[in-house]
Amino acid sequence: MNALATPWWPIGAATGATVGLLLGVVYFMHIRSMAERYVSGAPPWHAAAATLARICCAGVTFFLLTRWSAAAAICGLAGFTVARQWVVAGKGLG
Repeated sequence: MNALATPWWPIGAATGATVGLLLGVVYFMHIRSMAERYVSGAPPWHAAAATLARICCAGVTFFLLTRWSAAAAICGLAGFTVARQWVVAGKGLG
């Protein structure tokens, strides 16, 4: 049976969009804070370690969304993209 033919795909899509949005806000706010710390003189290995951890967390999250359903993965990526636009525009959590 096709995943979109089941009645559960809207729940997966909504959850994926929410997870993607939250992950995107945290991801891009962290990039901003790491850039500020790096410019202020923090050791370069802090930025490297944080970047590796951030990419791994995003990769694992999107892997889990793709294992759940295609709708969750697509909506998760859409939420991640919206969060990027939101954070870059300066409307982050703070």
